[in-house]
Amino acid sequence: MRTGEERKLVTVLFADLVGSTAFAGDRDPERVRVQLERFYDAMRAEIELTGGTVEKFAGDAVMAVFGAPAALEDHAERALHAALAMQERMRQLFSGALELRVGVNTGDVVVGAARAGSSFVTGDAVNVADRLEKAAEPGEVLAGERTAAAAAGAFAFSAPRTIEAKGKSGGVAAYSVERALRTMRPRGVSGLRRVFVGRDNEIELLRATYRRAAAQSDPHLVTIVGEPGVGKSHLVRELWDALATEEPAPASRTGRCLAYGAGNHLPAARRDGARALRAPRGSSDGGSARRSSNGTGCASRARGTRRT
Repeated sequence: MRTGEERKLVTVLFADLVGSTAFAGDRDPERVRVQLERFYDAMRAEIELTGGTVEKFAGDAVMAVFGAPAALEDHAERALHAALAMQERMRQLFSGALELRVGVNTGDVVVGAARAGSSFVTGDAVNVADRLEKAAEPGEVLAGERTAAAAAGAFAFSAPRTIEAKGKSGGVAAYSVERALRTMRPRGVSGLRRVFVGRDNEIELLRATYRRAAAQSDPHLVTIVGEPGVGKSHLVRELWDALATEEPAPASRTGRCLAYGAGNHLPAARRDGARALRAPRGSSDGGSARRSSNGTGCASRARGTRRT
């Protein structure tokens, strides 16, 4: 590689308007341009909101990269969240008069300096993303095999289908993105049993705090602090498994503070937590069922609060 170039694992997004030729056919060109500007602005906003970089607009198509120039560990998830948000914005803006097809692919690329009319990322991953977009149906998001694997558990995908792609004799596996399941993929390695070792004292301390809060009907705040990877999330999962045997069993409110996006769900989390605290024991708001509040924000727990 030349000076200034860098090899990176990224996720590439291609999106293209469907029906734009017919849409522009009997309309004044100035009005068409205004509509295109709305499209450009909306797509750029959704891409940048999730941490992506708009590579270029070409006519009625857009290319974006997630994970370059700045590296992102969750670039595949971000790209898929952006793709679904772009589809929703299209429905809001054009009410079906124009539709979008999107292809998303993950792979190794070489990142270099941007040049006029060309891309600053090159590699087979870019070409496959373009093929996925061209094979997608109007209103569909098609993800490549590596993207689907990276975002497994965070999104629901259809069964894979093989699409034809120039230069790929066996075609390319494609997965239609049906919906987002959660804001981030589950942690850990799928298929492996979790082993919890050496945290008995911490678990007992947390269980004792819960018992005291339940007995006194008074909220307690617990903040868990530690280096990345030390097992904070694992400790909390084990705690909730242990608390399921307590009487009364707790209700759960869970949120997530993401590094991207907009909105603050902390007031709603506080409100839900306060409602659970006020509810009589045994009622639907204070019972044993676990409940989750959607969206980003900070987590709150009934009869106690934890911020992450």
